[in-house]
Amino acid sequence: MKAWFAEHASDGGLPERIYVLARESGHARIQMVEAIAARFFDDFDESGLLTAVGLYDQDVATDEDTLGRATVDPKAEYARWCDSVARQEAATYGRRRTRIASDLIRLSLARRAVLIRSQGRCENPECGRPAPDVNDHGEPVLEVDHVDQISDGGRDHPIQMIALCPDCHAVKTRGRSRHRLIPLLARTARDLHDRWNTTETSRE
Repeated sequence: MKAWFAEHASDGGLPERIYVLARESGHARIQMVEAIAARFFDDFDESGLLTAVGLYDQDVATDEDTLGRATVDPKAEYARWCDSVARQEAATYGRRRTRIASDLIRLSLARRAVLIRSQGRCENPECGRPAPDVNDHGEPVLEVDHVDQISDGGRDHPIQMIALCPDCHAVKTRGRSRHRLIPLLARTARDLHDRWNTTETSRE
């Protein structure tokens, strides 16, 4: 997608097939946003403008049926999203923005991958319950959590992120047993990532 933007002068708008692709593929939408940001913004914080036009939103990567399509190999889908995370993380890791807590485009890539990996179940190995419901996009109602918070130097990558049911997320956040649970979740997130990722794209 980035190569297409580089090759084509799109000042007069995009061909219809590109609009169709953007409408049908969350992965394509993310690649388009990446290409636009790289081409026109460089080191400028584009979050305000992209928010205003609806491209800086957690749901920008969401396809209503992706998680439930029987024709999609979940591991291949997970690896594809991790590949996008790795490309973007290489340029963003360690950088801080005024609105880092609202950097939803970057987070949506990793969040999307973790939800696919979870297959609709809590990834706490001591739980494993199905999500209590799905949202309007058909995604499981799970909390995708950074085991080590990015504000404290943790990576914004599925290798240290985990999908938790609301109960386990509450325990991890403020439960008395959280100090025992967090190391378990860190090992689990890494093990799941290693088991699911079929490409060598993560930055170790």
